Amino acid sequence: MVLEQGRIVQRGTHYELMKQEGLYRRFVGLREQALGWKLQESGKV
Repeated sequence: MVLEQGRIVQRGTHYELMKQEGLYRRFVGLREQALGWKLQESGKV
C-alpha cells in the first residue's frame, strides 16, 4: 500500500507496484541510485 498525503494511491505486492508507473516505482528507483552514492573523504576533521 502506498500513501500520499494520507490517501492510498497504490496498492499491491512489490512486483505489482513495480509494474505500475507511480510513486512506489520512483521511490525504489531513487533508493537504488542512492545505494551507489559514496562520501568522499576530505582529510579534514
